Amino acid sequence: YMIDLATLTGACMVALGNTTSGLFTNDEEFLKQFKKAGDAVYENFWHLPIAEEHRDAIKGDTGNIANSGKDRYGGASSAAAFLESFVEKDTKWLH
Repeated sequence: YMIDLATLTGACMVALGNTTSGLFTNDEEFLKQFKKAGDAVYENFWHLPIAEEHRDAIKGDTGNIANSGKDRYGGASSAAAFLESFVEKDTKWLH
């Protein structure tokens, strides 16, 4: 299991405001466990997607991946796709 806490772009705050955190994961069961723990302490979060378009947005021109997307849209999901690329395949991950 891996949980990383980071603010990469500020895009989640633009979308969700000051009191709700954006959450990305590669494992729905891990998400359910995390949500249960968050609910117990009144922590607000919203599950956001990492779609293929976000993974495509970080494909690099020089290297395999770039640390920013091709445009400003979907910034939080593109940033999460960047982090996801460093997570080993069998590791359950939350960001």
